[in-house]
Amino acid sequence: MRFGLPWFRRKQKSNEAELNYLIKVASSPDVSVRRNLAHELGCFVAEPNNAHSEKECLKPVFELLTRDRAPEVQVTLAKAICQSKYVVPRGIIFRMAAEGCQEAAGILLKQSPLISARLIRYLAQKNDQFRHECIVGRAGLTAGLTVVLIKLCSEEVLVHLLHNVSAHIDETGYRHLLKRFSDSAVICELIGERPKLPAVVSEMLVALATDRMRDAAIDRGWMEETVAKQMAGDLREKFTLEIAEKHGAEEGIRLVRALHQSKRLTSSLIVRAACSNNMRFVEDAMTKAANLPTDRVMELLYSGPMGIGAIAMRADFDEATTVVLTYAIEVHKELQRSNEDRGSDWFSRRLIERVLNQSTELDALEQKKLLNLIERFCEGDNKILAQEVIQALDKAA
Repeated sequence: MRFGLPWFRRKQKSNEAELNYLIKVASSPDVSVRRNLAHELGCFVAEPNNAHSEKECLKPVFELLTRDRAPEVQVTLAKAICQSKYVVPRGIIFRMAAEGCQEAAGILLKQSPLISARLIRYLAQKNDQFRHECIVGRAGLTAGLTVVLIKLCSEEVLVHLLHNVSAHIDETGYRHLLKRFSDSAVICELIGERPKLPAVVSEMLVALATDRMRDAAIDRGWMEETVAKQMAGDLREKFTLEIAEKHGAEEGIRLVRALHQSKRLTSSLIVRAACSNNMRFVEDAMTKAANLPTDRVMELLYSGPMGIGAIAMRADFDEATTVVLTYAIEVHKELQRSNEDRGSDWFSRRLIERVLNQSTELDALEQKKLLNLIERFCEGDNKILAQEVIQALDKAA
């Protein structure tokens, strides 16, 4: 049975009797009658060609339907309007999504294109886990909305958000997540599985993971505190530089800024980057560490030992670190002049050779100090080589 057609075809101001009739139908004790009315009126207000004024006249009827005691009536209405972008009056959507039965609200919150950012923010502030879970499953959530949800929703709800691959979470959102749930292995793991993570976020995950590993090693007695801290620091630095190399220049600069703010932009990290020939990171890092303009940093770094010494002093590097940085930049300049494509293994070996070649300028103790520093940053055969050279110096002494 179709209730509305005679009324829809007439002018609004002459239809008070027909409107009263529809209100009476919406109050019928027969659920099937109310459900049929909900479907018909839902389709009518979702149709863009129907007059706006006629739709607005239906507000009293929708007041009844959106509060109907039978969930199937609300569900029928929600299904009729949820796919349209033209539903009028818009209060229908707001009322059903915010106050309707769970099934009807879920249909609208998950599917309707008319769920506004304002409504999402309003519902995010309510302690309603069901509606939160519906919202975080929506396709195409913007970065601004995900930040709001991250600040207000529970960990369980945010697990659902992280599973929503179409939800846009930016660096700000991830940082809020990691700040709120730094101890949650589930949250950290799901963030790590998200595609195209910003470099800053990847580094934060690495820092949290290595800190947990360090604390576990100390608490369970696996190793001495000093050894555990050294191991965790080395791993964090290694992975941080791998992250930096995988991202472009702009991401790299943001990473350096974040490291500086978190006090993780250490001289050890910078020299490790230099020893692996990651000079882009060194340049960005020294700009922050020395608090100098980029042009001035570039000039000093590549002007020779005196310039490197001056900028290293501003960055509060010790003498051994400054010397290793100087050697690394000299080897880098050699490589540029030869125009050869060499890997990090060659670079590390050349650094070891350079320390040994300075025998007329360095005594055995100074050589050993530099080699101990370089050995920390070496991998594989070069690490073994550095250790063997150090042992030879010890025997010679």
